Amino acid sequence: REAEVSQRLAEKMARLEERQRALDAKDRDLDARAQQLCADAAAKDGRLTARESEIAQREDEVSQRLAKAEASKAATASSSAGAQEEASAVLAEKMAQLDERQRVLETEKEDLNARAQGLLADASAKDASLTARESQIAEREAEVSQRLAEKMARLEERQRA
Repeated sequence: REAEVSQRLAEKMARLEERQRALDAKDRDLDARAQQLCADAAAKDGRLTARESEIAQREDEVSQRLAKAEASKAATASSSAGAQEEASAVLAEKMAQLDERQRVLETEKEDLNARAQGLLADASAKDASLTARESQIAEREAEVSQRLAEKMARLEERQRA
């Protein structure tokens, strides 16, 4: 009987250890996914920053063109009334396009940050769930150990009797 009890305990302990290894593997997978998501978010943020820089450069170019157009307008005031209106319209349109691109980039950046926060919250919740499961397994191990100790004590009493 002692051998049977010991064998059953060994089997239960092996199952508990296997569960623990599975939980550890899931925890490592979640950590890896969270790190990858953070790396992806950082890369996207870098790309958005580069785009913002590119837009700022284009805005500077447009401003320079506008300044040149203003200077040209002053120099050729007599013949440039129609051309000036056309240049102003073109520049205004380009500025509107740049503003729209900036808004789109800001929206994409906000969406990405919100997604990254959501993913980090999910990873934290899963980590908390794994911690709770580990605690339950530890409690079960303690219960099994206590029952085994009780059974061993009864077996020893029977043997003495």
